[in-house]
Amino acid sequence: MRRSGVGTAIVALAVLALSACTWSAQTPTPPASPSVSSASPGPSLTPTPTASLACDTLVTPTALSRLTSGGSVFTEGFATRMREEGNELAAFLDLGGILCQWGYPESDASVVLGYSPITAAQAMAQKQRLTAEGWVAKVAPDGSESWTTTNTEKYLGNEPVYVFRPGNWRFALDGSALADFAL
Repeated sequence: MRRSGVGTAIVALAVLALSACTWSAQTPTPPASPSVSSASPGPSLTPTPTASLACDTLVTPTALSRLTSGGSVFTEGFATRMREEGNELAAFLDLGGILCQWGYPESDASVVLGYSPITAAQAMAQKQRLTAEGWVAKVAPDGSESWTTTNTEKYLGNEPVYVFRPGNWRFALDGSALADFAL
């Protein structure tokens, strides 16, 4: 009877030794910390909406004053209309962002701006779409990418631009309006 107890102990030690070898090949799990950590969690795969986004805060106060004093009026329902029409600009809304238009009555002239958070994977998907549509990227010294198109006919003669920065992207119907962003 004693032999079977020794044999069982040897088998148990062998299993334990083999599992220790297997465990050491894996990435060890860090021990639990008894204190609460204030570190933020890792990057999210889905961008979170920015709660304070509003069209009147998307642009600088100076730009807003220039728009409204120049006769431009905020276009109510523009974002909803873009989504309903299936316009590619609705992607800003889908990613938790904002899409705004100020227009001049009795005119096709308008200022259109879009902004939203974006993950690296979502940015890659948008860049692939832009490339397929003939947009071209230019990398700025700060690492941001400006995407432009020569198909300005689609945009009523404006020179639209998308700008990708780490964690967000923006759109301006006319590239000169990029300076109006408050974000």
